[in-house]
Amino acid sequence: MASAVPGLSREETNFLRVANLLIRLSPQAVRILFDREFNPGGLKSVFSKYWTKLDKLKKKHVITQAQWCLLFPSGSDPKSNDFDLTLMVCLLRNLTTITIQDQLPQPSDLSEGAAVSRIKFYRNQIAHSDSGAMSDADFSTTFVDVSKAIEILCPTMKSYCITLQNAELDYSFHEIYVEFVKKENQIEELTTQVESLNLERQNIQSIQTEEISKWKQKLGKFYVTEGATRLIKVVKDNQCTIITGIPGSGKSALAYHVAIHMQKTEGYTVLPIWLPSELIKLTNSNAKQLFVFDDVFGKYSLNECNLNCWESETRRIKMLLKNKILKVIVTCRSYLFENVSESLSSLSFAHFNLLSDEIKLSLIERKEISKLYLTDDIVSHLNDETIMMYNFFPLLCVMFKGQKMGDIDFFQNLNQFLKNEIGNFKRKKDAAFMALALLVLSNNSIEKECLQIGKDKYDIMLKDLFDEIDNRNSPSKTSILSNLRNLKNMYLTETESTFLTKHDKIFDIISHTVGNFIISCILRHGESSFISSRCQLTSLNEQHDVCTIMITDELETMYFERILKDIENGHNWKVFASIQMKFKKYRNVLIQYLEKSRKKLPSSKTDYTTPLHVTAAKGYYNISKYLLEKNREQISSLDDKNRSPLHNASMNGHHKIAQLLLSNGAKINQSDNEKYTPLLDSCNNGYVKVVEILLKRKANVNSCDKYSWSPLHMAASDGNADLIKLLIQHKAEVNKQMNNGMTPLYLACHGGHLLASKLLLESKADVKKCDNERCDFKYIEIVLVLLENGAEVNDHDEHGRTALYFAAKDGNTELILILIEHEADVNVQLNNGMTPIYIASEHDHLEAVKMLLSNKADINKCEENGWSPLHVAAHANHKEIVAYLCDHGNAEVNLSNKIGKSPLHLACEQGNKDIVTLLLKHGASINHCNESGYTPFHLVCSYGYKNIAEIFIKEGAAVNGVNKTGKSQILSACYHRHNEIAKLLLENGADVISPDEHGRTSLFSAAKDGNTDLIKILMEHDADVNFQTNNGITPLYIACREKHLEAVKMLLSYKADINKCDNIGWSPLHVASYFNHKEVVGYLCGHNAAEVNLSNKYGSTPLYLACQEGNQDVAQLLLKHDASINHCDEEGFTSFHKACSEGNINIVELLIKEDAAVNLPDKTDRTPLYIACQSRCTDVVELLLKYGVEVNKTRQFESEEGWTPLHVSAASGNMGITKLLLQNNAIVNVEDRNGHTPLYYATEKSYDRITELLVSHGAI
Repeated sequence: MASAVPGLSREETNFLRVANLLIRLSPQAVRILFDREFNPGGLKSVFSKYWTKLDKLKKKHVITQAQWCLLFPSGSDPKSNDFDLTLMVCLLRNLTTITIQDQLPQPSDLSEGAAVSRIKFYRNQIAHSDSGAMSDADFSTTFVDVSKAIEILCPTMKSYCITLQNAELDYSFHEIYVEFVKKENQIEELTTQVESLNLERQNIQSIQTEEISKWKQKLGKFYVTEGATRLIKVVKDNQCTIITGIPGSGKSALAYHVAIHMQKTEGYTVLPIWLPSELIKLTNSNAKQLFVFDDVFGKYSLNECNLNCWESETRRIKMLLKNKILKVIVTCRSYLFENVSESLSSLSFAHFNLLSDEIKLSLIERKEISKLYLTDDIVSHLNDETIMMYNFFPLLCVMFKGQKMGDIDFFQNLNQFLKNEIGNFKRKKDAAFMALALLVLSNNSIEKECLQIGKDKYDIMLKDLFDEIDNRNSPSKTSILSNLRNLKNMYLTETESTFLTKHDKIFDIISHTVGNFIISCILRHGESSFISSRCQLTSLNEQHDVCTIMITDELETMYFERILKDIENGHNWKVFASIQMKFKKYRNVLIQYLEKSRKKLPSSKTDYTTPLHVTAAKGYYNISKYLLEKNREQISSLDDKNRSPLHNASMNGHHKIAQLLLSNGAKINQSDNEKYTPLLDSCNNGYVKVVEILLKRKANVNSCDKYSWSPLHMAASDGNADLIKLLIQHKAEVNKQMNNGMTPLYLACHGGHLLASKLLLESKADVKKCDNERCDFKYIEIVLVLLENGAEVNDHDEHGRTALYFAAKDGNTELILILIEHEADVNVQLNNGMTPIYIASEHDHLEAVKMLLSNKADINKCEENGWSPLHVAAHANHKEIVAYLCDHGNAEVNLSNKIGKSPLHLACEQGNKDIVTLLLKHGASINHCNESGYTPFHLVCSYGYKNIAEIFIKEGAAVNGVNKTGKSQILSACYHRHNEIAKLLLENGADVISPDEHGRTSLFSAAKDGNTDLIKILMEHDADVNFQTNNGITPLYIACREKHLEAVKMLLSYKADINKCDNIGWSPLHVASYFNHKEVVGYLCGHNAAEVNLSNKYGSTPLYLACQEGNQDVAQLLLKHDASINHCDEEGFTSFHKACSEGNINIVELLIKEDAAVNLPDKTDRTPLYIACQSRCTDVVELLLKYGVEVNKTRQFESEEGWTPLHVSAASGNMGITKLLLQNNAIVNVEDRNGHTPLYYATEKSYDRITELLVSHGAI
């Protein structure tokens, strides 16, 4: 063997030889096979034919998006040279009869499929080799196997394999292998990532779809109130909206209603989500999306963890909200809003308060809502005072509907009513009470499966409940399940897997009422979140909510035992952010118990937060100090976002705790997953005192997050002057640019922060430093300050936009005047040619247009596509702008854009009668043509604006004008189904027969659409019913093709020629039969004049086409009407031949029963049986043999002279057909003209199983 690469061992050289055989030569061999199976020049038609199958492979991720683009390239045909081995193998496997295996084939299998399988198998081994080495023994076997596989596919490549086996290797061989492995690994990694992301997105979409479906069910009886109508306007006008109200007041229902309304009317995609991170993950900048957060900050009490997540993602959400088509709706309970309003302040939420006087439900609205749920009798007994008593009246109606009794006291004192009801359950020792108690312990979610026999999740809970409520008769789980279902009427909802209350308000009352009877069980078995949010010590003597469960002194020890257990289990947020932690007395008591217990304080198993993370976030100094003293290591602990306790203290503005942590060695520049340091966190939320402490401790003042925001960027964006001063004093880089070029000065100016802007300029901020949007300043005082500090008034961004552009876009006339006074170029053009007056006209700012024109703006200066200010105003329906431009300037009213459209064309497209009238008044040309030859009149007829069409006719517009393709106005009207305009044109002299360049008339269009009303109008105006298009198609023909039965009937009634054929001889009956239009075929056949056996230019009859397409019902109809069963086409093919070749077994049997000539050969001497064998249609072969066709008839034609059906099946490797033929007395040793038997061909192609079968039947 020749020398190897220096420095490589013999084993590594062996490996490289095999690797290069597989990487260099095997794809060439597989491509030769591929090009044999798929004609390289016809790949486009092949892939189009198999589009459905390929699409399924794409959806299963067998074919990647990149591969799909190679199969269906934009603007060109696919080329096999672009396909890698993986794609070629995939296509061979799925689109041909070649069998390709995933495992190594048997050594005796020398088929082409086995060869590809071997290449695929060994290539995969090479790609995933860890050693990069191969022993001599393995090399010998593998190289021979792969070489033989290549030789089978392409015998001429054998010499290349021998050469490679003995060639000297240089470093290029090694580099090829390394690059191959790298590429394979990248593809695998990307595929895994994409599959993971797709699965995650599919799961989220599935959950969201289910959630929206639930919304729609709940909105079944939604009453549209004045508040709902107002909210729609608020959501349309604002990017972010928060709806607040008490439980049961309709917050969620309103959010659902508005979201679905926006989906239907504005085209928004509605996305119900639960965490800010989901908004960031699912936002698509190119789509109209509306995100809905329902009760995102908690229900009964504030969800500290969610609030923390929201605060940490605020900056990123603000960045996403720069995309103004994105919208967010949040619902929040009124009593939680005060706690979260500060966190939402920077996002500019519009507050929609359901308790405000102008929005809350009126008496009339409440009465209308009650009628949706209550009987007339109940409604009549509710006085106005009762109806107005509670703001959660809609919930009361829903609840009352579910109960059987008619006690309207329910509406006057809901809490007492429910307490009495539940008290009755308890007194009677009803299993319903046990069911509600279990609901409380499960925190409003009972798993149905766990109440089945053999499931023990609730067993201990139930036993303890029996003991605590002293229930001697313990109800079974079956009884509890039954009672839960009984409670559905009033209290509960049953989902596929759980029981829960109809509304959170109901659970509040149930949990308080039932909870006071089962406190011990709650402390023993209740969920940690329930205890955290709903329990309070009596001994604290502090205020509490009416539904809070009070823990008496006797149970206090038991309570803290449970708390210590929760700490042990890492429920740190639930323990250290509970509702009681706000009381200093409670925190001191907790410290005492912690001190007594001496237990470890572990981090959470889910998010890795420690107790110190939580107390630092909440600002609890004394307990934070205690936790540090007990375990100082917590100071360096990081949660799942890589945040330290110092991050949490800084983010929430707790400067004393930040000082405490720093004094105990906290890492001051620790960065989290988003590269936020504690300094960035505190700057993000504007906490000056924390920032001061951190800077004194030498925090990195210029550190940036992953999006390149520095502390100064954040302070400038928020306009925080104190923070800016402090940061600059500590040498913050005043001209530091983000990745998108934004400087702190830009952010301050863009946000309208005058003082901040001045401070930065005083600190030598560079006013000329560029970024991607620097001219978009709306604030006059800031613009003046910038100009005074050397800003160039005509400076522009990367798109060519100047300050004057943005002022014109906003219609800010005061700013326009200032900029012009500072010599702004009034005719400056963007990169796309737009001028300030163009953009003012587009956005309907009349005063801005007037001011720009008065300062010599060029009224006819066009953008890059030739649109003038008048063009865009006409297109945008800005009537006043159009009028002003026409009246007060030298606007060229007939100016054409680059595709020849005048302002009148554009006004006609929009159907704006007033603007059309205005333009005509100022001399707009009514017959002006665009580059396609369309006049404004054409467009009016196409769009169906009858009122404008009448104006044009009065103005003398030509009614028979045609465009460059010969299309007249009436053709345009008929094509778009505008019957009234067609009638108007005909009444005013339009030519009814005028065809376009393809010979299509108005009647053709009407027939194609099945527009019988229009057909009638046209025929009444002497349309030619038999007029043919350039390719010979008549109106009747096209109506048959499109399956318009009523149109067919009408056209025949007007004496349409039923047998008139197109240029290749297809009649209406041909086309109806081909497309399987049974009713049309039936009607045509019932017409005496229809020629059922008419042949097209290729000799095909309607029956032949029906058989070709497998249209059995149509074939039966045609046979019923005397279709000739043995009629031959130009190739000697009968309908029976065609059915056999297509494998349409039902039609084959139908034709046999109708006496088809079953042994008739075609012009190449093939019998139906021979053809079925060639087409590998096993079931057709079996049927033909059943009916006794000639099994041994030989073919006498060219290369296959002397062949029988058995030769065909043996040579094609079809085991099933070969068996059938042999079972039906096929002559096994019959010879063709070359003396070759079926055995010869099976052996030649290595079809071992067929060879064995033939030999077993006496083949020699």
